[in-house]
Amino acid sequence: MSPVIRWGIGLRFGMAAVGAILFAGCVGQAIVGEEAPESGGDGDEGGEPVDCAEDEPQPPGPPVNDFANLAGTVWEGYFEGGDDVTLVLGADGSGTYYVGERRDFDPPTDPDTGYLCLADPTPELPCAADLMEGFAYSVQGASVDARRVQFSVNNKEPWNDWCALQTPLRQSPSRCEFSTFPGEYEGYGTTHDRCFLENVDDPNTEERDCAWLHLAFTGVCECNSQECFSSQLGGNSFDLTANEEFTELSNSAGLRLFLVE
Repeated sequence: MSPVIRWGIGLRFGMAAVGAILFAGCVGQAIVGEEAPESGGDGDEGGEPVDCAEDEPQPPGPPVNDFANLAGTVWEGYFEGGDDVTLVLGADGSGTYYVGERRDFDPPTDPDTGYLCLADPTPELPCAADLMEGFAYSVQGASVDARRVQFSVNNKEPWNDWCALQTPLRQSPSRCEFSTFPGEYEGYGTTHDRCFLENVDDPNTEERDCAWLHLAFTGVCECNSQECFSSQLGGNSFDLTANEEFTELSNSAGLRLFLVE
C-alpha cells in the first residue's frame, strides 16, 4: 500500500503566515476579506449568508513607478556566481525585470490543471522557489532618491492569467472569504501517483490534478466574489546604489547591473 501524506486545514491556513516570510513563488493560502458580523447560529452553520463588503481585494492595477532621470534606460548584469539579469526602465513609467533570456510563455487554457508547475509538487517542493527564468516581471513601486534605486516584483505574476481562469469559491456563508481551494474540504492527501481533496474521518475524496491542487492550496491566487488574480503577498524587493556616473547599480546581495543604453 502506498503511504498517504495528508495536509489539513491547520497547515493550510498556517501556510499564509509562512508565505509572507518565504520569498517563494508559491506561498501560504490567501484567505482574504474582512470578518462579517455573526449572522446567527454557531458561525458557519445555521446563519443567513452575509453580503460581501465593498472593499474586497482587487486585482493589481498598472504599476506606479518613478524612474526619474533613469526613465528610458536598459541595464544588464548578473548576480555574482549566478544568473544574468536584465532591467528595462521604460520612458512611459513601465518596466520589466527578467532572469536569463527573455521568452514568451504559452497561456494557460485549462482551469482544472496546473500551470508552469511541476507534475507532482508537494508542500516541501513548491511550484516555483525563485523567480522564473525568462519571465518578464513588471517593475513595481520604483523610486530614485539621489543614488538609491528601489523597486519590487511580484513572484506570483506568472500565474495571473491562470488565476483568472479559476472560479472564486466562498469559504463559508457567514464570512466574506474567497479562495481557489474548495471551502468544504479541510485539506488534501497525496500518494505516489494521485492527489485528492478530503475531510477528516470522511472516506469520500475528490481526486484532482496534483499541480492544480498545489497551486490552489498554497495561495498563488487571491480572489474576491467576482474574480481571482495573482496574489500580492510576498515578492522580491531590490535596493540598489548607483555609482557617481550612474552607469552601474549594485547591492550587498551581489547584484550588479550596468547601463547599456
